[in-house]
Amino acid sequence: MYQALEPVVGDLLNLKETLSSLTSHARVARILTALDSVANRLNGEIQTAPSAQDAAQLRTLYRGFISAGRLVQNMHELRTQAEPD
Repeated sequence: MYQALEPVVGDLLNLKETLSSLTSHARVARILTALDSVANRLNGEIQTAPSAQDAAQLRTLYRGFISAGRLVQNMHELRTQAEPD
């Protein structure tokens, strides 16, 4: 379920450096794609959860991945706006 994160784990672990890099746009795009992929997969799992408790836990994870993507996007936008022209 979380395999989509494997290629971007280094960028996530060093997010400050990722956001500051010259290639930040491409790297952030890959992170956002990975987080979205996991969120979509979780959303699909919610539909087939064996119990209401499992579905609730999957919904929590889903919302967490959506929020993580928004945070990374917002931090990237703030960093980009702060860069001098």
